[in-house]
Amino acid sequence: MAIKSRVIVLVLLLAIILILFGILNKTKEHRESYLTNTPLPSVVEEKTVDLSAIKFEIVDTPALRQKGLSDKESLAPGTGMLFVFDSPSKYSFWMKDMNFPIDIIWLDENFVVVDIKTNVSPSTYPDSFAPSAPSLYVIELNAGVAEQHGISIGTKVRIGGVDNSE
Repeated sequence: MAIKSRVIVLVLLLAIILILFGILNKTKEHRESYLTNTPLPSVVEEKTVDLSAIKFEIVDTPALRQKGLSDKESLAPGTGMLFVFDSPSKYSFWMKDMNFPIDIIWLDENFVVVDIKTNVSPSTYPDSFAPSAPSLYVIELNAGVAEQHGISIGTKVRIGGVDNSE
């Protein structure tokens, strides 16, 4: 019985030593990474796109949201529409009474793109388009603008006149 106890104690001590060695090794990697300004592999860099040069029409009431860009002949270059909702949800959009294709970009409460539909044509009506994740804001831009700015899912969007710097 005494030999069995010693073996168990030795195994436990060996396990503790291996765990401590692993922790110390990770700490050394972190310290070296910090000293060389090299990000750790687990750190994800956030991409931010600045759309502050685009003039957005704010759409923040149910009546304005329902109308959206319907019946407009076009959207002037350098302009867009920003839909502001009261709480995050999977808001769907359609192309009823639209006369030109658009990009639809759904943003969460931190202005990070959660979904995007590009070059949505008026001919898609009555189909509706909904995001894969809840959003608080939706941007409509002329078709192709999202691609021109390199906007994709996970992109943080900076909008002029809206405090979304944090």
